[in-house]
Formats: sequence, C-alpha cells, structure tokens
Amino acid sequence: MSLRGRSVLGIESLSDAEIRRLFDLAKEPPSKGCKGNGKNIVILFFEPSTRTRLSFCLAAQSLGISVIDFGGIEQTSLVKGETLVDTFENVVAMGPDLVVVRYGKDDEFSELLSRWEGVPVLSGGCGVFSHPTQALADALTIEEFRGKVQGERVLIMGDIVHSRVAKSNLELLVRLGAEVKFCGPRPWFPRGEEALSRDEGIRWATVIISLRVQWERHQVRAQSLRGESEEYHREFGLNQKVLEKFDGILMHPGPVNYGVELDVSLKSDPRFRVYDQVRNGVHLRRALLSGVLGLGEL
Repeated sequence: MSLRGRSVLGIESLSDAEIRRLFDLAKEPPSKGCKGNGKNIVILFFEPSTRTRLSFCLAAQSLGISVIDFGGIEQTSLVKGETLVDTFENVVAMGPDLVVVRYGKDDEFSELLSRWEGVPVLSGGCGVFSHPTQALADALTIEEFRGKVQGERVLIMGDIVHSRVAKSNLELLVRLGAEVKFCGPRPWFPRGEEALSRDEGIRWATVIISLRVQWERHQVRAQSLRGESEEYHREFGLNQKVLEKFDGILMHPGPVNYGVELDVSLKSDPRFRVYDQVRNGVHLRRALLSGVLGLGEL
C-alpha cells in the first residue's frame, strides 16, 4: 500500500511492510539531482525543537523540497488569541503540499488532525503522547548497531510518564519483536508497568534508551531543581562505573541533560549512539517525506 498523500500521526498509521520499506530507503543515499517536483512543506511547531525540526528541514532540502519554517510562537497570531486549529487551517489554506506539526495537549486540535483529509500531515511530536518519527529513527539505530530489533532487550530509563518518545518506542519496538522494560522513579511510571532497578536493568538489557527528565512538565519549584537533579543522577543516572559490564548500545532521544541522565564522559564511549540516532533521524524523515510526497517508491 502506498504512503503517497497519507498522514502519519502515530506508529499505528504504518503497516509492518511500510516500516520495513522506510528503513530500507533510509539506508540508501539520497538521489543526486533530486528536484522535489516543485513540492513545498511547512514546519508548524507549537513546542520547542532542535533535532526534529532541523532534521525535517535537512531531509526536505536533500530531496529538493522547499521548506517554510513557521518560526517561534511569539511571532505568530497565537499571541493575539488565534487557536491552534485556526492557525493550522489558515496555513493549509495557503496551499502547502505537506505540513509537519508538533503541539502539546490540545483536545480540539487532536480531534481535527484525527479526521483531517486535506493535505498530508506528519507528526513531529504530540505532547506526552507520541513521537512516531523519533521511534522509527531509534529502531533504525538499534537495527544498525545490533543487527536486528527482534529479540533485543530494550531498557527505557527515566521520565516514562512524561515522554512521548517512550510511548511510541514501546509501541514500535514490541511490534518489531523486541522485549521492553522500564527503569525509573515509581511516580514517573505508567500504571501497571514493572519497574526494574538500575542495576537489574543494566544486567538485563542489550539496548538502553535513557530519557530526559522533563522538569517543565513536573510540579517542581525552581529552587529545588538542582537537588532533584542530583538525587535522580545518584539513583538512575548512567556513567562509566555503573555501565562497566554493559556490552550493548546506549541511546538517548535528546536533548541530554549531562550530569542528570548521563555523565558527560559517556560521549566518547564506543557504546554511545546518540549522534547516530540524530543522523538516522534525517535519513528516516527523508524516506518518509519521499514516500508521502510521491518522490520515491513506497
């Protein structure tokens, strides 16, 4: 089934065969001289982003697609009282070929996107709920450095309940045959999930995905933030000593708070694959744009 003209708002939007084809296309270099057939896309992000925003831009430009970056919220009519729905519908009325959207929790906007039948929409992350392209890039990185996803033991560590990446990774990795377990403070866990201690998890895992502590989504006073971060690092942070016997790969979707989730010394560790995730994010999003805009076979 072709992805051409379709929206991708979550992992459930893709079949197993389409995921496999995306991975294969992401591993191929972009075709030289690709003109993009005059296509243009709008990057419409209502929450901050570095990696996702820039990787979509670079992916589009490598295909010869024109990119219109929405810019910061403070430069738009949202500050004048316009809603996300109105902003989105006005942008679509201008005639882009595709829109990439990131937004927080907004039930009205979520409902609009769930039934949208206009131009294709790709998710750049939805609140604490989903981040499909990051999960796809993570799975691609696991396959690259572990040789496969099926049968891998993936430990997701940290702020699980506030992480859209964790939710999409759990959905995708289990679909692809990996076993997934969690480690982190109990209040940051979804109900019913088993919590491993840091040492138990490291002994069990072949892949560790550490997550940023999203203090902005917590009820934490600014004056207590440093103490909270230090306490988290002592119990759940990763460094050379605690990873001494770990022989798998270490990942993080970014941004990394060094000294909280990871010790800065791990950046030079051969198990550290964070920048490979970033690289694969560009390749995966290039493959997705190509398929949805009809620039390649998918």
